[in-house]
Amino acid sequence: MGLYKQWCDATKEEDKRKRYWTYVEKDGGRDEIRDDLAETMRSLCHGRWA
Repeated sequence: MGLYKQWCDATKEEDKRKRYWTYVEKDGGRDEIRDDLAETMRSLCHGRWA
């Protein structure tokens, strides 16, 4: 979840029994997480197909 906090702004709303979570990309958010995302994907792929 750490990547999402750097990458996006989150809004959480409740309406009776339903919960709505909305994520909107921050300006520059993609550049902020690019290196971490690449490392996360490498570790996931390596663990799965190793």
